[in-house]
Amino acid sequence: MTNWYTQACKQTTNIKHQLNIMNPTNPTIVLSSRNSQARFRLFRFAASRAGKLAACLLLGASTSLFGQPVPVLHLSFDNVVSVTNVINDGSGSGMDGALYGAGATIVPGGKFGNCLQVTGVGSADASCRIASAVVPLNVTDGSAWTVAMWIKSSTQGGTWAYQGDGGWAANNTTFAMVVNSGSTGVNGPAAGGVRYGQGWQQGTAVVDNGQWHHIVFTFDGTNKLQYVDAVLDPWVANGWAVGSGDSGVGSQFWIGGGGPGGEGDGQVCLNGLVDEA
Repeated sequence: MTNWYTQACKQTTNIKHQLNIMNPTNPTIVLSSRNSQARFRLFRFAASRAGKLAACLLLGASTSLFGQPVPVLHLSFDNVVSVTNVINDGSGSGMDGALYGAGATIVPGGKFGNCLQVTGVGSADASCRIASAVVPLNVTDGSAWTVAMWIKSSTQGGTWAYQGDGGWAANNTTFAMVVNSGSTGVNGPAAGGVRYGQGWQQGTAVVDNGQWHHIVFTFDGTNKLQYVDAVLDPWVANGWAVGSGDSGVGSQFWIGGGGPGGEGDGQVCLNGLVDEA
């Protein structure tokens, strides 16, 4: 990992731990000024077909003081204006979040400082909504992205992220606790996701125990991998086929909730906390 970082980015800063929470063999980068697992990161990477990192990040994102890439989206929930406007500390333009629903509030007691609290019944009842897809969550050759955040919940089926147009339609994506081939009233304790018309991704690590968990879902152009608390979480359901037809669809990205209609696939309100999103 040290050689890869030195050669690819020409830096000497030690990011060993950040690389460990992703994919050590095909590393992507999660950066943190607070902790090696601290921040939610939604990245897009351009990589060569040979698997070597050619460029980092999306939309010409700037670099930090140490020359490390700045995420497109980063909501710490510590930078809030007028109670409901959550400022994006990442590089993406027009990606501030807006609290939606009476059950969406900013509260103390996050993993780091304040956090987002969501309460309700349906997955769409409360969330922090960004009026942008941020990056296309395409599972296609040449695409690469990473979604990661801290969550804390005791609710099976709880939903923590969504990309779509405000409903539940073809190729919309939800990240949640799931059961493969879920149906109404059937949900699970393991991290993963579901894509409308593409099936389920389901790991094995239990995350509905009311403790903070750092969940990373990353795609490098070939492999879909999930890490829970820095440990690779093997798939028991691996349904999103990598191919030209598996593109993420939607012009919005929600944190802490999902599109209405997803309850039929086992999605419910998180009824918990999200931090560093």
